[in-house]
Amino acid sequence: MALNSRITQSPVILLLGAGASVPLGKPVMEQFVRGLVEQIEYIENPALLLSLVSARGYDLEKIMEDLETFLALDYISSFAFHGEPTYEASRSDAENLRSYIRHSIIREYRNIDANKAINVYQPLLDEIFLHLDSANHCLPIFTTNYDLAIESFCELKYSQYVLVDGMQVSSATVIPHSESRGNSPLFPQGAVSYCRVLGPSFFL
Repeated sequence: MALNSRITQSPVILLLGAGASVPLGKPVMEQFVRGLVEQIEYIENPALLLSLVSARGYDLEKIMEDLETFLALDYISSFAFHGEPTYEASRSDAENLRSYIRHSIIREYRNIDANKAINVYQPLLDEIFLHLDSANHCLPIFTTNYDLAIESFCELKYSQYVLVDGMQVSSATVIPHSESRGNSPLFPQGAVSYCRVLGPSFFL
């Protein structure tokens, strides 16, 4: 069966929201942005971040969207915030802040305690696969998180799950894992723009 069909015909889809990372010791979005503000002395031009937080609250997606929008407008060299106080930011300010936030995201979320991931996800996935025929269906997983907890989980449980993400899939054919749960994969997709699937083949 084609990979896309396996995903769309799966009777179960798992959505992992921000709270799924909390048991792994990772901050939710508001906590992450608050952390940026608390470390403001490390930012080259902190006024831009403070202005964005004042306008957008602790919504990281909106803050990044504002930066991307400004940088996409090639004909604009600066833009002004009319809050208190009024502040004018240059393209360089926006580029530096975007880069700083991106690197902060990587530093915060790239390392996952794999044993914690097993403790969190093993009971959940065991319960799901009690009711899911893994010989015929994969488990699509959609996540809004930046961390790679599911990947870390699968690396340690490779004899049970085969992980395939959307960046690695180059064929519509799923190759079964002889020792995994059936021959279906697990696929997730979310903030990092890729898909994970889990099954006897586990696609993420």
